[in-house]
Amino acid sequence: MLVRRRAPETRLLPIAARPVADHSEYQQVNRIGRDGAALKGGWTFLVNTRTRTVLRTVGDPDELDFETAMRRAMPA
Repeated sequence: MLVRRRAPETRLLPIAARPVADHSEYQQVNRIGRDGAALKGGWTFLVNTRTRTVLRTVGDPDELDFETAMRRAMPA
C-alpha cells in the first residue's frame, strides 16, 4: 500500500492586493507588515486577474515598474 507523506506546514504571510489605476483587470499584490504597509525587501506581483497570470515580480514594492510591465501586457 502506498501512503502519501504530508508536506511540512507552511505559514502564510499577510498579503494585500490593490487595483492598478486605469486597468481594472490588474492587481498589485504585496507582502505587508502588521501596519498594512508593503514590506521593503518583501515581494510584489503584478497580476492579470482575467487570465490569472503574473506579469512582473520584484523584490521591493518601490521597484515595480508599472509602465514597462503594462507595455508588455497590453497589445499594440
